[in-house]
Amino acid sequence: MGQHYFVPNEGQWGDDYAFKTQFGNTTFTIGSDHFGFIQTQYEDEPEGGHSHGHFAGGHFYKMNFIGAQVPSFESVGEAPYYENYFIGDKKFWRDGIQPVEEVYMRQLYPDVDVRVYTQYGQLKYDLLAPSADDIQQVAIYYDGVESIQVKDGRLHVTTSIGENVEIRPYVYHPDSKRAIEASYVLSGDTLRFQIDEEYHGPVVVDPTFIFSTYTGSSKDNWGYSATFDPSDSSVYVAGIVRQAAGNYPTTPGAFDSTYNGGPDVSISKFSSDGTTLLYSTYLGAAQPDQPTSIIADAQGRLVIIGSTGSASFPVDSMGYDTSFGGGNSVTSGSFTFSTGCDLFVTVMNPDGRSLYGSTFMGGAATDGINQGLINNYGDKVRGEVILSPWNTILIATSSSSLDIPLVNSTSTGNAGKQDAWVMELSLDCRQLLWSTTFGGSELESGFSIRVNETTGDIVVAGSTESALLPQSANGAFTNSHGQRDGYITIFDSVTRAPLATTFTGTASDDMNFLIDLDEQDNVYVLGQTEEGSYPTSPNAISEINPSVFVHQFSPDLSVSMRSLAFGNKQFGSMAISPTAFLVDKCGDVYISGWGGVVGNSTSNTRNMHITKDAFQSTTDGSDLYFAVIDASFRKFNYATYFGANGVEEHVDGGTSRFDNNGVMYQAICAGCGGFDTYPTFPNNVYSRNNGSGNCNLAVTVIAFEQQDATVNISAPDTVCSPFNLVIYDTITGADVVIWDMGNGDIDTSLTVPQRQYNTPGTYNIQVIALDTNCNTSDTAEITFTVVNATVDANVGVSYDPCDPSRTVNFITPNNNGSAYYWDFGDGTKDTTFGNTSHTYITIGQYTVTVIAQASNCFGSAIDTMTTTIGFYNAPSDPRISFLYDGCNNQGEARFSTQTPNWHIFEWEFDDGRRYNGNSIVVDVEPGFITVTLTVTDTFCNRTVTVSETFEARPLSYAFGGLVPNAFSPDGDGQNDFFQLQEGFTAPTNIGFNIKVYDRWGQLLFESGTADFKWDGTVDGKPLTEGVYFWIVEASSDCGAGAEENGVVHIMKTPE
Repeated sequence: MGQHYFVPNEGQWGDDYAFKTQFGNTTFTIGSDHFGFIQTQYEDEPEGGHSHGHFAGGHFYKMNFIGAQVPSFESVGEAPYYENYFIGDKKFWRDGIQPVEEVYMRQLYPDVDVRVYTQYGQLKYDLLAPSADDIQQVAIYYDGVESIQVKDGRLHVTTSIGENVEIRPYVYHPDSKRAIEASYVLSGDTLRFQIDEEYHGPVVVDPTFIFSTYTGSSKDNWGYSATFDPSDSSVYVAGIVRQAAGNYPTTPGAFDSTYNGGPDVSISKFSSDGTTLLYSTYLGAAQPDQPTSIIADAQGRLVIIGSTGSASFPVDSMGYDTSFGGGNSVTSGSFTFSTGCDLFVTVMNPDGRSLYGSTFMGGAATDGINQGLINNYGDKVRGEVILSPWNTILIATSSSSLDIPLVNSTSTGNAGKQDAWVMELSLDCRQLLWSTTFGGSELESGFSIRVNETTGDIVVAGSTESALLPQSANGAFTNSHGQRDGYITIFDSVTRAPLATTFTGTASDDMNFLIDLDEQDNVYVLGQTEEGSYPTSPNAISEINPSVFVHQFSPDLSVSMRSLAFGNKQFGSMAISPTAFLVDKCGDVYISGWGGVVGNSTSNTRNMHITKDAFQSTTDGSDLYFAVIDASFRKFNYATYFGANGVEEHVDGGTSRFDNNGVMYQAICAGCGGFDTYPTFPNNVYSRNNGSGNCNLAVTVIAFEQQDATVNISAPDTVCSPFNLVIYDTITGADVVIWDMGNGDIDTSLTVPQRQYNTPGTYNIQVIALDTNCNTSDTAEITFTVVNATVDANVGVSYDPCDPSRTVNFITPNNNGSAYYWDFGDGTKDTTFGNTSHTYITIGQYTVTVIAQASNCFGSAIDTMTTTIGFYNAPSDPRISFLYDGCNNQGEARFSTQTPNWHIFEWEFDDGRRYNGNSIVVDVEPGFITVTLTVTDTFCNRTVTVSETFEARPLSYAFGGLVPNAFSPDGDGQNDFFQLQEGFTAPTNIGFNIKVYDRWGQLLFESGTADFKWDGTVDGKPLTEGVYFWIVEASSDCGAGAEENGVVHIMKTPE
């Protein structure tokens, strides 16, 4: 895969973005105020024995830069080709479009640029600003995501397709690279960056990635050992292939391109940049074969040691031992060596096509496998091969045989159940130059070997269960500390007899795994301790309940010089199993290891020390761990996790290496379960895919830059008295630091001295950093001025609490050009220099905090003010309620209003009467009443007047006074009918009945309505003049009315 490029949008797409690129199933676009992501998902659908991807869904979301300016775009780097677009509508046809490597969005915010690029196949963006304060402007709204949250410092963005994870922001000073504490801050779906320390210099926000590759084998391919070619820095990695099915990628002309049985050794050589497979071959025969350690000479010949159960393993006919010794059945990891096991030593020619030499090494029992001294998975496959300065092969391994060949040995053979076996062979494996066992009455192992190039002595380390070892009286620790200890021993350069031996350990179980020597020939050992109380030196790294130690001894092992311990066992019995170790020319210590449930059911990498600039700051408990410890033993210069989430990375045994420049070459058994998620970089690396359904051998190469003593310091130019000096320093590789504090004080603290400067004036501070190990030095100085200054955070606040726009204006005092930091109480923050305004979304009360800082004082002159503001809903117009009891006819009515948030109520009636209160009772006469209500909201200073008219209507009536006592039905138009008083209209709610009787009680007339009219006839015949009786029965809403009666006279006009 090649370099990713961004394609400018010159009208061929017609959308609102300026650049576009593709990452797998994700399309990424850059707009003037946003990034766009179009994710697609495909599902495999079997068809004709193959698998075809069919579209299964998609998701689009945007990262909108809130409050951004329209940036100018600038591109860097050009692709070695052009792109042409002649598809669809001709108006979108374009040719000669030049893709670019990087895109800069200049001035996206005032003084903030954005750099968009790819690194190791990953999309990245950096925020570039002259000051950490400027980063506070950046606000990114994630539009269209299902959820967004910060967990363990990482940003987790979830869509319908899956989850994207952005690691903790890495913020640093662009000149010194000094890391600055920073974190993500979420408010809803809006992201901001929080600079977590008081730093106001230039910054870059930058996540970091590094180099790694799979072999890409489709066979199950496990990881054991890695090394480098000293001539061209190409990389070798060794593992095993453990199945016949599939394809391990051998190269044309390889020494062995055929799988021989189970399992075989696999050897792959990559170019120094990891992009090219230079050669790849099998090594083995019909029975199990596995590598332990590899190393290359200056001509590119690769030396491999390992264990074999194959009598037909490819050995040179002229090799030292061409016969397989075998022995009893023995297991190593998942494999059984049913006919026993020998050590093999093989030298591959530089082209990987043939062998330079190869031999068995062993006796009648198990050789090349550690059978008893085991803490971790893979400990059975420990041992090491190196090349001597005189170009011979030196090996430390383990043996249980009683008949191994001894040459120039002061040992008479195996002294216990298993001994360390140390040997020297010619490079062509035809001569055994030296061979000896080392041990006591119990178990010993040989794990690591070095040459003291000053004396020619051979230094070996391993573990022991013996109480006494040869020449232990000459070591710093002459007796075993517990049941199992580590040991280091020195063999004389001439006689090859042991000169001195020291134990290392505690009262519990301890093991030495790897050793190295510094420039002064001091001996360093890396090991594990189970007790959790390994002794450490004053001021050295000493974590609680550690599981890993580094111990330094004098060149002759007589003096224990210092030690440190780390790897808290809070989550498991062992933090890491060591795989590679280096002490560089300046005394810095480099460590590679791995941990997790594969190594030990209770092993766990959680809670390891991680530095701010770590590649990976979190772990799933089963990851690799890389660290560089300062030569002072006091601090970690770098420490990181490395691995995929939810996948149990491990090493199946063997050693990996650092070169003398601090470059790590680590073999890994990665992606087990068929996963492709182990970090692989750059994007054009040989293979970013685990080709198998289970594990794939991977190699990771990291250059840990070695540094001479360097010092960079910075401080504000101007501060206010009194001032506690804050110096931002980057001091690396120094063990002596001399500070001239500019006020007559000299300090030799390794950490930044603390001083208070009270007197105004100009001060010059100088610092000298010395590395006495590497004889390097560096100097730096800063000048700053102390002034008197005052600040005032008492800002004015102007707003209408009832204004629906809810906008507040803040007016700052005019003093000293103060900078203001605003917290508006609704989750919004601002760094506007002077007057500002803010609009609130909802009503309510908010506490506003204002911090004023003198802009020329860098934080030492600060004032703070808090104030509470509130917004309210304006009350609605009032409504008048009228209550009148028409039944009791007392002449009273109640007028009221219940509309909330009004404070003053004034009533006025049409007859001039006035009242106050939200509810009043007044006297009224039946009929229509007009009332006017005036209400006042004293908070919002608002007055409203309403008028309404109501009717006071009685509901009960007496009808007796309405019935006439006489009428004359003579047709003259005058009083011709018996009816209620003319002009009376009865209410509709009245029930009414009237009956008229003669004197004998005969019913003459009846009506059920109050609007009756009787003409004095019965059945059409006029009644005679006389007196007649009437009865009225009436009812209303007030209840049944009383019965009324009376008489009426029918009058006849004389003829």
